[in-house]
Amino acid sequence: MSTNASSPAALPGTTLRPKHGGRSALHLDAAPVRVGDWLSGVVEIPERFRGADLRLYVECVHRFEFNDLRSFRWYGIELLDGARLEHQAGKLFIPIAVQLPADAPPTSHDILNKQRVDWVLRVQAIRPGASYRLLFESEFEVAVEPSHEAAPPAPATTPRSMPLLTPEEVATRLDARASTVGDTLLIRFPFPAGAATTTFVAASVFALNGLAYVVPGLPWGLPLDPDVHLAIGVVSGGVAAVFLFILLSTARAVEVRPESVRIPRGILGLGFHTSADTRDVEEVLENPFHTPEANPTYFGVALRLKNGAPYNTATRMRDPASARALANLLSSVLPRR
Repeated sequence: MSTNASSPAALPGTTLRPKHGGRSALHLDAAPVRVGDWLSGVVEIPERFRGADLRLYVECVHRFEFNDLRSFRWYGIELLDGARLEHQAGKLFIPIAVQLPADAPPTSHDILNKQRVDWVLRVQAIRPGASYRLLFESEFEVAVEPSHEAAPPAPATTPRSMPLLTPEEVATRLDARASTVGDTLLIRFPFPAGAATTTFVAASVFALNGLAYVVPGLPWGLPLDPDVHLAIGVVSGGVAAVFLFILLSTARAVEVRPESVRIPRGILGLGFHTSADTRDVEEVLENPFHTPEANPTYFGVALRLKNGAPYNTATRMRDPASARALANLLSSVLPRR
């Protein structure tokens, strides 16, 4: 039977404070935390975030101190319902229970090579619904030690009960419009206004700067030195090229037909469109971008093909709930073989 996770009376004694202060605390059930065991306890945040969606991230981060680069050795994401949490005396109590993988590296600090492995627990409060808005964030560093061979194995059942969002609740967080046209499921994503605007502005600056350089004396032209014109052209042209590529590679929709899955990209019919035979789809992957070389600021969904071909990427999103909703939707319509 699971513990009454969110009851204030159940708060354990080992307490951690967030890295950057703030009105929150992490009360661990047991310390030290070891790889292969459960990271469990209660996070305490201000009560005013009651009813918000909660994102719980557990990340094993490999950091290189000399150039501030980082890679992710492991991550876990849970989506919780803030309306089902207990509260008392102006505080909201969030139960956590995430089992760490046994093969993950423990916390370490290699002073000689200026690199380290950190374990981080992040809690975010998000406005419910498909529109992403961060209301609160708190981050804790948790010391994770190597597994103890003499210790008994971690229990298979979760030590605390987390109020996870149901699949139906997750579905309402999809930042896209889904409709059925005949035998086709059509999922349309929002227009990439930011990339389109940046591309247009940068391309306009590049064109006007080039015209002012080639045809001096125009009424609106600025009397700039050639080197200044060159610098403006290089910067604006580079920005336009980068954001044009982003625009052309951004998924605009997913079209699931009985015989194929098509992913239109770009704008005005121009883009790097992809398609795959539904018979070749082996699995729908949630958050395939979370690899040791990727930054998990963005989330997404991909299709793993039976022939081992590269991911047929569906989209990238800022909110893991939207990615999970899309993965659930695609898994429900694609044939399982």
